[in-house]
Amino acid sequence: MDYALTFLDSFSPLSRTCQPHDSFPNFKAAEYMGSWYEQVHTIGSAFQPNDTVCNQVIYTDLTSEGRFKVYNSGQSALGAKRGGVHGDAYCPDSTGDCYAKFFVQLSDHPNYMVIDTDYTTYSVIYQCNIRQENVWLITRDPIMGEALHLKMLNIVTE
Repeated sequence: MDYALTFLDSFSPLSRTCQPHDSFPNFKAAEYMGSWYEQVHTIGSAFQPNDTVCNQVIYTDLTSEGRFKVYNSGQSALGAKRGGVHGDAYCPDSTGDCYAKFFVQLSDHPNYMVIDTDYTTYSVIYQCNIRQENVWLITRDPIMGEALHLKMLNIVTE
């Protein structure tokens, strides 16, 4: 899949066509739980300012049905107080095509797709709706090395 345009550019709010993607084989939600640190996100996201730093997502409380809690937090690069938002997510099967909600009703189509992960080091996430495509590169460690950064960029641009 070619996420290069999605990953590098900000997008017009209209006429988005979602990229086809392969489901992640045998996604294991239990291994995905815990703390992750955002390294890169799509520029111009409707719900995430470009100047946020030290972004972290924590996944907890996985149920046997595949439902879990999400807490996203970060702060402005200008030094504002750290803030966050709580949400709910649902991964109904082992494809990595999941549903997440913050403030609004749960989507009727997957809106949080795990494209690739090794569960212990990195994850690449894709999200698409009528207004915008988004890609996030997240890692288990707060600081990402150059080799891992290049690996994740290669996944995004395949």
